[in-house]
Amino acid sequence: MRAAMMMMGILLHAGVMYMAMPYGDDVAGIVADGRDPYRDIEGYSMAAQRIAWSIHIFRMPAFMLLAGFFGAMMLQKRGAVSFLKNRFNRIVIPLVVFWILIWPIDRFAWDFGANMMLDQASDLNVWQNLKNAMSLKILPFLGDLAPHTMHLWFIYQLIYFYIITFLLHCALKKICPKTLERGASFISSLGNSKGGWVFLPFAVVCTWLVLSANSTFHFDVSFSWTPPLYIPFAYYQFFLFGWIGYHHLKVIDFAKRNLRWLFPASIGLLALQLYCVEATSSLAPLQVDDSTPSEGFERMKNITVWSQAWSVWVIILMFIGLCEKLIKRPHRALSFLVGASYWLYLTHRPLCVAFAAFFQRWAAPGILKYVFVCGIVTVICLWSYQVMVRRSVVGVLLNGRKM
Repeated sequence: MRAAMMMMGILLHAGVMYMAMPYGDDVAGIVADGRDPYRDIEGYSMAAQRIAWSIHIFRMPAFMLLAGFFGAMMLQKRGAVSFLKNRFNRIVIPLVVFWILIWPIDRFAWDFGANMMLDQASDLNVWQNLKNAMSLKILPFLGDLAPHTMHLWFIYQLIYFYIITFLLHCALKKICPKTLERGASFISSLGNSKGGWVFLPFAVVCTWLVLSANSTFHFDVSFSWTPPLYIPFAYYQFFLFGWIGYHHLKVIDFAKRNLRWLFPASIGLLALQLYCVEATSSLAPLQVDDSTPSEGFERMKNITVWSQAWSVWVIILMFIGLCEKLIKRPHRALSFLVGASYWLYLTHRPLCVAFAAFFQRWAAPGILKYVFVCGIVTVICLWSYQVMVRRSVVGVLLNGRKM
């Protein structure tokens, strides 16, 4: 499941280039966006936009939940020293190394895309726009853009999640072990009882409360080194649920047992959430200003937040149940994808941007260009992992030594 969440990054980040939300034809607004300053305006595709939004609805919360789950497992099985060493080697070092390596490549790709988009009269060919994107300003601290986390923002936030949760775990264990034991016993008893289903609405309400305090109606992201607190807090709840969930594996049994209704419910809630997102976004421009939102927008936003809270948890549980049901033994292809997923996520985004910009002047439907970009980037990432990374020092850095 972790590999699937990582690989969906290609579908998501390539899809962003073909979605009209939120800028439409506003070229200046697109270029000014520090996170995604490029769109293939002529290739806008509602299908690509809905695919990207469908993934955004649950992907990163699901990944955070898995990170918390496996973090708790590692701490319990290996101990504190091994846990801290492993997280430093697998999270901190890759973040530092790959940020330095990827930043200039990422900036080059975005500048190339911006050049292609701004060259509306096609005065320059693709290769000339590529050449113009190459300059010293793509290097960290030399350009006019303040360095940010790029798409590595979630790895950066994970560092804080691991530190905070580890310290909380140690403090509770030392200061009030009885309280910790009683809490764990209560949750375990509840999970084993007929009322175990109550954890689902409880989790939904927690998510609704967090999202209601946000300025957006979905799980926002920030590339800032000091993001607004509501953004990491929205993801930390899933990390914490995953951490606690490791000690109460009945949740996995619940997902597997109830897959017969979780699957259709996921499809229905996903469709509802897509409708709500599009309806809310269509009402947003009708606001006079940010301080006086229209009544219709506020009503639709509240509905969308409730829909998001329900859909994210039902979809995550559905995926957990589906994986438990279908994946019963190790498989060579799956093992390869799991190993490649980290490398794929670290390197895919500049490639998505570069190929989307390269295909911009191709007179083809946006959804077809989107499929080509996703296919080409996936092949390049998997091929490069197999040939250059899998058995190299980089492979050891990302995935550890294989015994």
